[in-house]
Amino acid sequence: MKKKISTKAYEGIFLKITPLYFQHLEYISIIIAFGYLAAISKSILVSLTAVISWLFYTWYVMDLFWEKYPRALINWFVVHIIMLPTLFIIGGLIIVSILTQIPSVPIPTIRELLKAVLFPWL
Repeated sequence: MKKKISTKAYEGIFLKITPLYFQHLEYISIIIAFGYLAAISKSILVSLTAVISWLFYTWYVMDLFWEKYPRALINWFVVHIIMLPTLFIIGGLIIVSILTQIPSVPIPTIRELLKAVLFPWL
């Protein structure tokens, strides 16, 4: 008779063998996409949505791991505050470089991308 692996055990193994950024890759990709859309549309609403989604992602991770790793999470939070604009810019630029191959797609300049990501209220 086969032993049934519990879901909890599987999740524990998954957490040990998979780095955090792979587990949350979908959140990061959505945030990067919002950063690009903010640059294309030049819309304050899209920019604010990107920032809010990042804050929810940060809150989710902090809430998930706070009891076990408080010190590591404080470091993680600081790094991500610095990395937020970087993620938007790099992700946006990668998407822009791919889309330059397609005609009739509006491509933002680096200045527009920086402005939309760093200063959404302008």
